[in-house]
Amino acid sequence: MKFFQTVFVPTSILPMLVLGLFFHVLIGRDVAAADKNYDIFQAIADGNMTIVRSYLNTTDILALRDPKGHTPLDAAVISNHEDIVRLLLETGAGVDEKRAGGFHPLNHAIYNKKTDMARLLIGYNVGINSMGRGGLTPLITAAGLGQVEMVEILLQNGAEIEARDDQQWTPLMAAAFDDQDEVVELLILHEADVNARDYTGASVLMLAARRGSEEAVKILLKNNAEIDARNLEGETALMLAAVRGNEAIVNMLIQNGADINLEDYSGENALHKARKKAKSNVVELLEREVQ
Repeated sequence: MKFFQTVFVPTSILPMLVLGLFFHVLIGRDVAAADKNYDIFQAIADGNMTIVRSYLNTTDILALRDPKGHTPLDAAVISNHEDIVRLLLETGAGVDEKRAGGFHPLNHAIYNKKTDMARLLIGYNVGINSMGRGGLTPLITAAGLGQVEMVEILLQNGAEIEARDDQQWTPLMAAAFDDQDEVVELLILHEADVNARDYTGASVLMLAARRGSEEAVKILLKNNAEIDARNLEGETALMLAAVRGNEAIVNMLIQNGADINLEDYSGENALHKARKKAKSNVVELLEREVQ
């Protein structure tokens, strides 16, 4: 009995069979890699330490990314699994590296209001002054979100109080713009520059006035912010508040000595701007002051 028989393959189709086998192996590897990526990120989301440990022993875990570009460390932070974060950090998993999408692990923790997670990351020296999407540092992120405790923690651990994002905003600017008055006071207490300027020449006071952040304006004026500072177009905080029609801020600025007669570089003063925008309440206030 013959266990093997010779199979004759026409030489014309042999190259096609070889090529097909090559692509089968290649595609199989890609599918396996995709499954592996899915498994590790699913394990992290589920908090499955056993599977995560198995990957650490067999895989270059630092090279893995989920469909959103997150690393395993990012995913663990977002899922708030401190035990997995600690395990990954002890392997040197991406400490202080830029992440896809522009966020760092510490920024993820702050954005998701995970203070304990942030403390853990800071303890491992993970990017306290790192710059992510838009140039945002952890302190700028926390300041803009009004996270007083987190701002204090970051400052105590060496966060740069005059760090700048892509708009040249400082943490104080971010806090003042969104009227995070407690954070504004805290940053000023730590000697943040109340007269810092962004790339348009706008000061902290101008940003607060433009946004309508009344409490921030009040705090800044109390701390000697330059009231008639000009941006690159010659506009002052008073002009910006007038354009917005914010009577309370316009009145506050006037009572603190803002010059209502100043003109921007196109020759318009606050009253002209309020009239152009039909802000009747502010027009009436300014007209009374002019008389």
